[in-house]
Amino acid sequence: MERTAAAEALADKARGRLRGKRDQLRLALRGQITEHHRYMPRELLDDLERVKKKRNEIEEEMEQRLQPQQALMERLTTIPGVDGVTAWTLLAELVCRL
Repeated sequence: MERTAAAEALADKARGRLRGKRDQLRLALRGQITEHHRYMPRELLDDLERVKKKRNEIEEEMEQRLQPQQALMERLTTIPGVDGVTAWTLLAELVCRL
């Protein structure tokens, strides 16, 4: 299906308040994708991967540092709604305050 025909078909499926904006939808759906449009999502995905890697490194460090408190961690996570991260936070707050 040609790009223009596809844009027409999609715009015609609009409902509700968008139905009155079908002309604008057609223009938007026929838009041009430039190299910049391809570049930015790649960069954002790279950033996301770096953040995920850093988060995993921090979680591993926290697990190592909290190893002496493992029994208390397990007890805290038996409380409904308290997961590992919440237990880490509670322990960090309690230990820092002592």
